Amino acid sequence: MKYRVEFKKLFCCAIGLLGSYLAHGADFLQTKDFLQTKHGVLSIAGDFQQNKLVLNGKTLSLPGGDADYASLAIIEKYIVNDGEVILISDSPSAVCQLYRFVVLNKTHPIITPAFGTCDDNPSVSQKSDYITLKMKNKKAKTETFIYSNGIVKKMKKN
Repeated sequence: MKYRVEFKKLFCCAIGLLGSYLAHGADFLQTKDFLQTKHGVLSIAGDFQQNKLVLNGKTLSLPGGDADYASLAIIEKYIVNDGEVILISDSPSAVCQLYRFVVLNKTHPIITPAFGTCDDNPSVSQKSDYITLKMKNKKAKTETFIYSNGIVKKMKKN
């Protein structure tokens, strides 16, 4: 009887973890360590919590310096008029995931400063050359960030 109770506890725990994974974990499967772009290969190199962003073998500097490097992941590529824009996650800690855009164009890569609310599951959409991220803040209110022409702006609430 004792083993049956323990089995039920473990089974319920496993089902809970599976449900959490299916609800939130699928995004983690979509991250990449490298991405082929029109301008070469963008990749994540280095050890956990000490990643570097690399384009064609050359390390790119993040705004804020190397101290900002944490656990990086490539999320998605978008095509806009001024080139390719890649959304990456930048996790400075286990409890906070921020984001950056890497703009690859004919001249030189542009990397935006980190932005976000620590929400690890934002809603992302693209309309023309605008990429919108909607994410929850710590008070469960939605905040909106819009990328356009190499700049990310936080939208003010009306």
